[in-house]
Amino acid sequence: MQKIRLLVVDDTKFMRQALTDIFSTDEALEVIGTAKNGREALELAQTLKPDVITMDIDMPTMDGLTALKHFMMKTPIPIVLVSALADDPEINFESWRLGSVEVVKKPSGSISGDIAKQKSELIAKVKKASKVNISAIRRVRVGQKMTQKKETAQQKIKGIVLVIGGSGALSQVIRFMQNPMLPAGRLILLMLDFPPGLLKAFNRRLNDVSNEPIIFAGDSITILNEKVVLISLEQEIRIDELENKISINLTGPNQNREIPHPENFPEHLRRKAQIVLLSSDLSISDANIIKWQKSGAVFFSATPETCLFPQFIRQISDSRSKLTITAVPNLGELY
Repeated sequence: MQKIRLLVVDDTKFMRQALTDIFSTDEALEVIGTAKNGREALELAQTLKPDVITMDIDMPTMDGLTALKHFMMKTPIPIVLVSALADDPEINFESWRLGSVEVVKKPSGSISGDIAKQKSELIAKVKKASKVNISAIRRVRVGQKMTQKKETAQQKIKGIVLVIGGSGALSQVIRFMQNPMLPAGRLILLMLDFPPGLLKAFNRRLNDVSNEPIIFAGDSITILNEKVVLISLEQEIRIDELENKISINLTGPNQNREIPHPENFPEHLRRKAQIVLLSSDLSISDANIIKWQKSGAVFFSATPETCLFPQFIRQISDSRSKLTITAVPNLGELY
């Protein structure tokens, strides 16, 4: 069995050794080198050619985010950021935007027992990173948004668009929301597989580049007009109509990280719903697909070639339900 070859990058000798020890416990992994800053990592990667790089963010000489940007511009490699700054929403957003595959919290102290608690997560994340579609690894250039459409008279919401994504989907969401021709009269639900607290912070950054205002639903909310709503896929939702208002109810944890069931939407909204599938390592049951099909849903997807984790789309395309999905190479031109 060919091992996954790792380059470990951290400015402290203790952490470099600690991570090396953790990865050495798994026979599928092999640490082929270490570096103490981003500049060294760029140089070593040219000669060692690792399969995956684990890298700290806060380092002297060249920090992890700067190095990440250089890697994505020159020689894209799956990079897992292992940092004490992983809980910082701004840092997290930039990490995903610049092309990291995963962002993992590392222990803040020098207690080996604390590091051991993260052993399983680190190993799993590295193995996951080794399987990504390398051709889809890229940083997202955030340019100026298009001039927003002028508000016209209030329009009744007559349909829904469900945008479903997870790992690797942030760049695709940005392209989708920069589309100047998003459909009018439809409620667009951006349902992403990130924790609610992180999405709340992402919401401000997404609004900086979106052609439509995005509101975050951390709790149940009521909306009056067509909107784009950002919701964590970790939460179950139910949509109700009250006169001219739409009520988005968060009903509890989504244990299976399944896309919403069509029964949770008013019949006229789910009829001919548009479901847009992005990069993700999620799964979806055939039963749920069939229910959406019977409701008349139309499925679109990013092309597997543009997805960091294309398994989600391929799994649905290969499902027993014989689902027809229209692949869209450029999500910014879907409409």
